[in-house]
Amino acid sequence: MNAVSRHALMLCLMSSVFVQAQQSTDPKIVFTSYRDGNKELYAMAADGSQQVRLTNTSGWEETPQWSPDGRRIAFSYVSPGSDWEIFVMDADGGTRINLTRLATDDRSPVWSPDGTQIAYQSFSRGSWEIFIMNADGSNKRNLTNHPASDRSPSWSPDGTRMAFISLRDGLSDIFVMDADGANVTNLTKGGWSQTPSWSPDGNQIAYASFIEANYELYLMDANGGNKTRLTHNAAWDGNPSWTQDGKQICFASDRDGNVEIYLMDMFIGVAHKNLSDHQGYDIEPSWFGSSLPRTVTPNDRLLATWSEIKSR
Repeated sequence: MNAVSRHALMLCLMSSVFVQAQQSTDPKIVFTSYRDGNKELYAMAADGSQQVRLTNTSGWEETPQWSPDGRRIAFSYVSPGSDWEIFVMDADGGTRINLTRLATDDRSPVWSPDGTQIAYQSFSRGSWEIFIMNADGSNKRNLTNHPASDRSPSWSPDGTRMAFISLRDGLSDIFVMDADGANVTNLTKGGWSQTPSWSPDGNQIAYASFIEANYELYLMDANGGNKTRLTHNAAWDGNPSWTQDGKQICFASDRDGNVEIYLMDMFIGVAHKNLSDHQGYDIEPSWFGSSLPRTVTPNDRLLATWSEIKSR
């Protein structure tokens, strides 16, 4: 390949990266909001811009979760006088499908990393249990089968384990189990913990816990070791969701007098940017790609390809 050809190809590659950079403002965060007088789902770009309403019903939508490919959103829905159900819709809010259709409450869906299954909490046996089903709603089965309340499942990025909340030891602790329900282990053993969220590399779990005077965000190793407090203020902090590169966590907080979605730098720990910045009540953020291992970025691809071009 001559110098002119290499230069032309490099310009094409740079143009491709620029287009992908422009696409970075596409919706990355889906969240729950009361801003229009009803509990609805919204989406926004990673910088908080382009906020758009996805649902508009007389019922309540909550606990949204991106599918691994970003094309669908699973969420909990209840209409007046009925039970909570698990729904899936297109990323733009279209084509809603009820996956559970049972005479009981089903909530808090989370996708398996390969997108073929959904874990959720169900009250079908008289207490909250962790269930799993195929992504089309078929083959529902109980994973925990314990008389205590088991809630808020969170799948590990490699799909082999699942974190969840349980009252089985008397407090609201974070437990982890194999994806088939075996080998249940208490990771926190104290406090009142909520909403576990795996880091993209599967080595750590972020969570909210009431250990001292209020709910703060904490971080621990996937085996329960090295617990570290991430936030330090008199406000409520909860609902952590990792960015795909594992460098930041978005979360909900009422630190400014109103519940908003914030972004925190993991390496600084104090840089908290208000993303939603609205007078409404914004909670339960889900960052697209947060449950997946880190992928190659456009810049990574550019450098690798240019290195290959130069070697020719």
